[in-house]
Amino acid sequence: MEKLFKKTFAILALLVLTAFTIPTTVYICLSPGGKKYHYDRGCRGLNNCTHEIKAVSKGDAEGRGLDLCGWED
Repeated sequence: MEKLFKKTFAILALLVLTAFTIPTTVYICLSPGGKKYHYDRGCRGLNNCTHEIKAVSKGDAEGRGLDLCGWED
């Protein structure tokens, strides 16, 4: 019975954790001066981007030294 409880608890914990995951695809402006990444392609922080906007992984954006946009944190 204890094994069943542990397995059930583990499955429920996994479901709860995956329900609150942050999207892994983010958007960046390929401007040389770009400093932020955005979860939403329509974020107002991207309004002034005059360069290409590219979808990348969050890890890639952070690897480029970018931080989350202030409009989205």
